[in-house]
Amino acid sequence: MLRAMPKMTTSAGRSKIISCLSCIPFLLVILLLTSVVVQISSGGPSLKQHQHRISLVRTGSDQQVSSGTFLVADRMMTDPRFRQAVILMIRHDARGSAGIVINRPSELKLSHLFPDKEENLGKERFVYQGGPVAMQEMICLMRLRNSIAGAERIFGNVYITASRPVLEGLIEKHDADDRFRVYAGYAGWGPGQLAAEVARGQWKVMPADAKYLFDLPAENIWSDLMRDRVEGLISI
Repeated sequence: MLRAMPKMTTSAGRSKIISCLSCIPFLLVILLLTSVVVQISSGGPSLKQHQHRISLVRTGSDQQVSSGTFLVADRMMTDPRFRQAVILMIRHDARGSAGIVINRPSELKLSHLFPDKEENLGKERFVYQGGPVAMQEMICLMRLRNSIAGAERIFGNVYITASRPVLEGLIEKHDADDRFRVYAGYAGWGPGQLAAEVARGQWKVMPADAKYLFDLPAENIWSDLMRDRVEGLISI
């Protein structure tokens, strides 16, 4: 699935990300994310609404992939980049698929990207490795009580944005009910590629749940999903 994932822990990698974030506007999308993320701007860009086709019963290869579903790597996943990975799908159509790996924290501190917001950030936060594609780009997933301009709803009360002003506003607001995580890059598939991987059993497909995005330690997400949503159903 595309190219190997670069490390985010080197100073060169951090400089590249910081340089990218300081340049407004930047383009997050290269075809795969054109209808999912937004360009950085001072205004409130309009976004297309996704169609959600999520089953609340089926789990596995017969669950239909769509925006707002999880891909959970099978225990037999051979690709080391996606071993025990959990991916939130943000796009799936005839042009291809895109998602964000949600359980790969890096060693890059978010305060390094927003040094003037360090006090507002409270406890130390880290940037997550969202996938092997375009890791110089930042994507933010948010759980919000109310929708905001510049962010698009993925499912439930979970939204996505690539707008630096939106993220800065969220940091400054410091609302205990609003949660967010920042990711570098995304995972991408060409037309038909993901469907073939699901058919081979490499991924389990299930409806996404915000608690796995924001409430659990990253190291527990894959194991908890496998226990509660995959193997738990098989044993019934």
